[in-house]
Amino acid sequence: MDGVQASLVFGGMLVVGLLVSVTSGLSPPTIVSNEEEFVLQPNSVFNISCTGKRNVVWAEPLPKNTFVYPGYYTATLFIYNATVENTGYYMCTYQTQEGDLEDEPEENNEAGIYVFVPDAQAPFVPETPENLVVPMEIHGVPISCRVSDPNSHVTLRSVPSGEDMSAFYDHKMGFFGSLSPGQYQCETSVNGHSIRSVIYTVETEVPAEMDNFDVEVKASEETAMGAVQIKETSLDGVIYTLSIPKATSQDSGSYECSVTHIISGEIRVSSVAVTVFEENSFVAVDHSGIQTSEFVSLLEETEYTILINAYPNPKVLWLKDGKAMPQTYYIFTKTSHLEGNRYQSILTLRQPLVKDNGNYTITAISGSHTAHFSFTLKLPLQ
Repeated sequence: MDGVQASLVFGGMLVVGLLVSVTSGLSPPTIVSNEEEFVLQPNSVFNISCTGKRNVVWAEPLPKNTFVYPGYYTATLFIYNATVENTGYYMCTYQTQEGDLEDEPEENNEAGIYVFVPDAQAPFVPETPENLVVPMEIHGVPISCRVSDPNSHVTLRSVPSGEDMSAFYDHKMGFFGSLSPGQYQCETSVNGHSIRSVIYTVETEVPAEMDNFDVEVKASEETAMGAVQIKETSLDGVIYTLSIPKATSQDSGSYECSVTHIISGEIRVSSVAVTVFEENSFVAVDHSGIQTSEFVSLLEETEYTILINAYPNPKVLWLKDGKAMPQTYYIFTKTSHLEGNRYQSILTLRQPLVKDNGNYTITAISGSHTAHFSFTLKLPLQ
C-alpha cells in the first residue's frame, strides 16, 4: 500500500461545513478613467486615481518608481520615469479593516488597469525566474512572455528547431496552448530586427512519492461525548468515520483531524467547523437563464448568477470538474445577501480560455438541506 488517507465524516443530523463569507454587497472600487489600458512613453510621468465606498489602496507590491497618495476614500497612483518594468496590472482594492472576513476573495472588491511602456531596447517585459520552468498540463501550457508594446506581433518557436508553434497569444498574459515537454522562445520584430525572449522550459510533472502515514483522529471533548469512531481499511487507504447518532445543537463546534508521518514525525492538521440546525431549515437554487451547456467566446468576460432562497444563511461551494475552484483574478465567485432569505452567488470569468472548459457545480447547504445545479462551459478550440 502506497499510503493511507484520513477523512472525517459525520452522520445523523450533523452538518459539516466551513464558515461562509456572506458579503454586504459593497460595490467594487472605481478607477477614475474611461480606459482600462494605458500606453506610456519611457521616462514619462503618469497618475491615476481610484475611489470607493471606504478607504482604498493600490495593491502591493508596486515598482520602486511609484508612489501612492492617499485621500478620503481615494488613492492616487503616481509613476515617475516610466520604464518597461512598469508594464503590468495595477489593482485598486479596499483597505482591510478590523473584523473583515479573511476568506472573502479580494478579487470581489477590486478594480484594475493595465499599463504598457513600449521600449525598442526591451520589447519583452523582464521575466521572473519562477516563470521560466513551466509544468506540463493536459489543458494547456502558459508561456508568459509579455510585450511592452501592445502592437507587437509575437511568434512562439521551439528550441532549437525554430519551428513555429500554434498557440493563443494575449499581450498581457503571453502564450497559451497545447505544448509538448521541451524548450520554447518567443520572437518579435523591432525596426526590422528579430528579437527573442529568454528560453522557457516545459517539464512533465513527476507525481510526488506517496508516503506511509499513521493517522490519528481527534474530536472536541466538549461536543462529541456520544460519538462513535469506526475504522475501515481498503487497498486505497484507511477511512476513519466519526458518527454522532443523535446530534443536537450542543454538538456544534470545531472538529480536527491530524495525520502524522511515521518516519519524519511531520504532522498535517485539518479542521472543520460543525453546526447543527433545527429541522425548519430550507434551501433552493434558481438558475434561470443558465442552460446545462453554456457557450462563450475566448476572452469574453462572462458572469453566471445563481439565486438562492435559504434559511439559515447558506454555505455555498463552487466546484470545477468535481474539485474546489481556486479564486484568481481571472476566475472567481462572490456570494452576497440580497434581502430576507434571498442570496445570490456569481461566477465570473474575466478572460476565459480553453482551459476553463469543464463542468461547473454550485452547491448550497442550509441546515440539513442541500441544493445544487451543474452546467458545462464550452469555449471554441484554437
